[in-house]
Amino acid sequence: MKILMENWKGFLEEALETNAEQKKYIIDWGKRNSFEIEEKKPNLLVVKVEPDISSGKKKDARADVLKKLQKDLLPLGFVYDSTRGGSYGRFVMSGVKGKFNQLVVLIKSTSPVGRGSGAQLGMEAENKLASYISEKYGSMGITAKTSGAGHGSDLTISARGKKPMTIEIKTTLGSDFGQFRIGYDTQTKKWRAMQTKGFLKNQKIFQNIFNTVVGPFMNNKAQFTPDMLKMPSINIKNNVIATLKPLEGTGDFKKLLQKSWFGSTDERIPFDFNKISHYYASKGDQFIQIGKKGLYALSPDGASELGVPYFGTTGLNGIVRVRVKPHGGYNGTHSFTIAIKITGKMKNSPLNLTNEADLDKVIARYFDQ
Repeated sequence: MKILMENWKGFLEEALETNAEQKKYIIDWGKRNSFEIEEKKPNLLVVKVEPDISSGKKKDARADVLKKLQKDLLPLGFVYDSTRGGSYGRFVMSGVKGKFNQLVVLIKSTSPVGRGSGAQLGMEAENKLASYISEKYGSMGITAKTSGAGHGSDLTISARGKKPMTIEIKTTLGSDFGQFRIGYDTQTKKWRAMQTKGFLKNQKIFQNIFNTVVGPFMNNKAQFTPDMLKMPSINIKNNVIATLKPLEGTGDFKKLLQKSWFGSTDERIPFDFNKISHYYASKGDQFIQIGKKGLYALSPDGASELGVPYFGTTGLNGIVRVRVKPHGGYNGTHSFTIAIKITGKMKNSPLNLTNEADLDKVIARYFDQ
């Protein structure tokens, strides 16, 4: 036992010494190339990449950094693993295993891009508006708060002795109006909605859309053939396929499924737009603010009260987007994801919470100041 312990101690010291040299090289590489390298924890380095804003919009700039890392790290014995480590994979030392002695290098953006960026912008907009309202109207006894990532309305404006004003906030009309996941039961050969926390939070509308739109389509068009079920990327738990495994070849298998089921990369199915308006009203929201479009009421009474359009009669269309969604790169984990979207054109509301004069009118009309 003593000999084994001494051998293990020697092996560990050698691994740590090797890792220290590798870490120093990568940190120096970051300095030479003007990248910040953060050591999140022992043996985990993160290359932090600023988004590209040359076009006026925030774009992910990690692709070029990935190519440079491949060029500079692969000769040192690092291996690029595209199936783990996020959407841009990770670099690990070849032949080294175990979390205590394997050095891992990840590539992360310094600020969210893509859908993550949209979600963060939405929360920033809510927090900014709530702070502004509380500061401007605080002397009148009016305050505002947000729900953050939790339950409840995005924005609640309150006044002493008055009924609170509850508002759903969307940065653009193109924002997702909710997402949920589905899974395939290999015994019944039927699709089902997965009972995640997000699904249960919005079960009233999600279950209805699954029952009337998504389920009928997927059960008719999206079956796993016997050959598909033999593929190594298939992940079956409790007789349900809820995800694809992160493996080499998963990205190609995802493409095969998409072509077989949708004929393209996804499927977009229309549904009754009024379900959106009724859903937000049923969960307690009285109004909805949509970016530059402005403020809309979620009930005819609210429309009359503030003099804004009723959201349910704006002439918009509901669309359900069905796709096999990647979570961690081309060969990473994939889920069967449903996104609820709205399309069409709508006239701007006469009132917008982001306009100071309009906000004064909203506060005065709702709270009778």
